[in-house]
Amino acid sequence: MNAFSSLLASLPAAHGGYLGQTIALAVAVSWTVCALLSETVSRRLGAHVVNVLRMVLSLLFIGALLWVCTGSPLPPRADATTWGWLLASGAVGYVFGDYCLFNAYLLIGSRFGQLFMTLAPAVSALAGWLLLGERLSAQALLGMAVTTTGIAVSILGRGVPDADEAGRGSRRRVRLNLPTRGVLLGIGAGVGQGLGLTLSAVGLHH
Repeated sequence: MNAFSSLLASLPAAHGGYLGQTIALAVAVSWTVCALLSETVSRRLGAHVVNVLRMVLSLLFIGALLWVCTGSPLPPRADATTWGWLLASGAVGYVFGDYCLFNAYLLIGSRFGQLFMTLAPAVSALAGWLLLGERLSAQALLGMAVTTTGIAVSILGRGVPDADEAGRGSRRRVRLNLPTRGVLLGIGAGVGQGLGLTLSAVGLHH
C-alpha cells in the first residue's frame, strides 16, 4: 500500500482538469487504509513481524518497478557512496521509523500514530538544512510551528487535581492524554521518516 502511495505521489499533475487533485486524494486514502490495516495486523501478528514482512514486500515491489523502468532491479549508476546513503536511509526510515510506528499503533492507535507522522516534513526540512544546505523559508518555519502546536493540542490536557491539591486551590496540571511510551514511539516514527527521506536525497545527489 505504501509503494502504491509513493507511485501515485510521483505521477506528474496534468495541466487543467482534476487529475492532480484526484491523485492527491488517492494518496491520502491509501495512506489511511494502510494505517488502519497496519494497526489491525500488528495487533494480530505483532509489530516486529509486520515490519519485517512489510520491508520484504516493499523490496520486492520496488525491485520489480525498477526492473520495469530501468531494466535492472538495482538502482543504475549507483556508486559505493550512494549505496551507503541509501542503506542509511533504509535503516533510519524503514527499520527504526517503521519499528516505532507499528509499535505506536499498538499503544495509541493509527489515528494518533499518523498524527505524529506529520512531524516528518518538519524533520526532513531541518535535516535538509543541515545536510544539504537547503534554505528554510519563513513559510516553512511557520508550518513547523503550526504542526507542532497542533500535535501538542491533541495530546495534552489538564489533569484533575487530587483532594489535597483541590483543597489548596491548586490549578490542574498539564498532562499527556496518551501513554508516554506511545508518544515517544510516535515522535520516533516521524523523526525516522523525515530523516530517512533526507538521507535518501543526499544519496541521490551523489
